[in-house]
Amino acid sequence: MAGSKSLKKYKDIDLTFRVHPMTNELSTLKDGRAINQSLKNILQLLKKDRPFEPQRTPNIRNLLFEPVAGGEAATLRQRIKMAITQMEPRVKIMALEVIPQPNENRYQIILQYRIRETGQEVEFRDVLRRVA
Repeated sequence: MAGSKSLKKYKDIDLTFRVHPMTNELSTLKDGRAINQSLKNILQLLKKDRPFEPQRTPNIRNLLFEPVAGGEAATLRQRIKMAITQMEPRVKIMALEVIPQPNENRYQIILQYRIRETGQEVEFRDVLRRVA
């Protein structure tokens, strides 16, 4: 069709390194699942993971040593939003919640985003807690 725009399909290697049972090759993740995997990786980055660009690292895990509280949740939200904006160009953030759960000593992350190329809306959920 003249004037129609082809939509990208995003595909990444599944970092669990599962082997596809039929092809015997590494499994892949597509579209929202691939982006969700990328988002999870971004949240886990430390400054030492990017030695030549430490200023672009959100360093979120360092905040997890503080007591779980509303003030820290606001700082986490700001860092997460900045990191996703800088490091994941495939998405547009629609909503981001960082919910402190002090009794469990963790934060619940709920992100709603739109895949820029397709317009598909996806929800990403994760829990951030201090690694013992």
